[in-house]
Amino acid sequence: MAIKVWSHGDFPRAVDLNEYKTVLDAAKTSLTSGTPSMPMQVAAEHATSGEFWVWHCYRYLHYGSNGALVDQDGVYPDVSLSEDENELGVLDLDSLGWLAYGRVYKVTGVTWCQEDWEP
Repeated sequence: MAIKVWSHGDFPRAVDLNEYKTVLDAAKTSLTSGTPSMPMQVAAEHATSGEFWVWHCYRYLHYGSNGALVDQDGVYPDVSLSEDENELGVLDLDSLGWLAYGRVYKVTGVTWCQEDWEP
């Protein structure tokens, strides 16, 4: 579904505004369904599943606990994630030659994770 692109002088009609609601409802359903169809950039802290889908946008992955970074296609081996003595972990994602920006990947076993541009 395409949302109306507004131009100067356009007036909203109910049908145009309802398209926004439809798209936002679909986004909410996708984000809360636990599927990677719309990956979230920030994974929720202390989630119970321990499995997060992340859209690669920034250079560094910060995380808590120990787990693994998994290639969603299963082509490349899992990358082990281990936290330091401060119970934090950082991985330079540029060190993974196969992980291109814009690609979706899975992080498992951690309590939280988030990409950032700073280490």
